[in-house]
Amino acid sequence: IKSLPSGPDLCRFDLDQKTEKSFGIKLAIRSAHYSEVAKRLVFTADLGNGSAQCFTADAEGKDVRQITVGPGKAYSPLWSPNGQQILFFRELGDQKDQIFVINSDGTRLRHVSDAEKHNFYPDFGPSGTISYTVMDSDKTKRVVIASLSGKRLRQFPYRTSRLRWSPDGKKAI
Repeated sequence: IKSLPSGPDLCRFDLDQKTEKSFGIKLAIRSAHYSEVAKRLVFTADLGNGSAQCFTADAEGKDVRQITVGPGKAYSPLWSPNGQQILFFRELGDQKDQIFVINSDGTRLRHVSDAEKHNFYPDFGPSGTISYTVMDSDKTKRVVIASLSGKRLRQFPYRTSRLRWSPDGKKAI
C-alpha cells in the first residue's frame, strides 16, 4: 500500500525489475494479503461511513468482490494456506474486537474468538489452527491457539504482538 496525496493506493512492486504497478482499485485500502494458491488479493477498504469491509480481487486488481458486510470495521484479512478461507478481526468500538473466519466467496461467516474479551492479531497456524492475541479487562494479554471452530487448544502468556509459525508448523515465535 503506497501513500499518495489522493489517498492510499494498492501497488505491486517487482523487486527484480525495480518497478511498481498500481492495481487501480479506487477504494481507501487499509491492509492487503495475496494468496499464491487462490491467485487473489484480500484487502480491507474504509467505506467512509464508519465501516471498513473485506474485499477480494484477482492478481491484476480486477474482479473486485466485497466479502464482508456488517457493523464496525474489518481489519487484517489473511488467506488460509489452502486459499479457501479468510481470517480477520472486526472492531466494533466496544474494546472487544472479535476474530472471524469466512469462506473466500463470502459465505459461512464464523465467530472464532472469546466474545467477552478484546481479540486481535489473528493468524493461521499449522493443521487448521489459528492464533490470536486476547486482552482481558485488566489489560493482561495472552496468545491463544484455537481450532477453526473456535475451540481453544492452548494459550500462552503474551510475549509478542502475534505468533509467527515456522514453515513446517512445528515452532512459533
